[in-house]
Amino acid sequence: MRRNKIMKKKTWIQIMMAVFIMLVGVLYSSSNCYAAEKTEITVNSFYQLNENTQMRENASESAKEVQELVAGDTVMVTAYTDGEWCTVSKGDKTGYVQINALTPIGNVDTLNAEFNSIGNDYESIYEEMLELQRQKRNRMIWGSIIVVLVIAIFGVGIVSAVKKNREEN
Repeated sequence: MRRNKIMKKKTWIQIMMAVFIMLVGVLYSSSNCYAAEKTEITVNSFYQLNENTQMRENASESAKEVQELVAGDTVMVTAYTDGEWCTVSKGDKTGYVQINALTPIGNVDTLNAEFNSIGNDYESIYEEMLELQRQKRNRMIWGSIIVVLVIAIFGVGIVSAVKKNREEN
């Protein structure tokens, strides 16, 4: 009898644990879906417009239009308001655009890292080119030295032969 009670208690605990794990799984998956739907804005990042929209003076539909923006235009987000708007700049103009009109394409740090990487590549290529030029110059110098030494040896040999020929005559 006692053993039967223990088994029922273990079974009850296992059922409760299974329900808890399933509940946590359902809550976790629904929170991920919600997070995926929310547009995340990063300041100092470049965004592409996914629809025609207007850049406005203030974060309001009724605010004065600063500039007409066309789908596909690229803007840089310079500030973010907690609502549905963010401050963007395009060329020399700055204004507000609704967040739902933006699609991220990259941020300044990523682009700077990419440019620095390209710059480092060019720097290493430049250093390799300088090293090749140094090697070429050194080959030419040593080649010239060897030619001068060979000519000097022949010259000494010729001078010796001429002296010997004079002494014999």
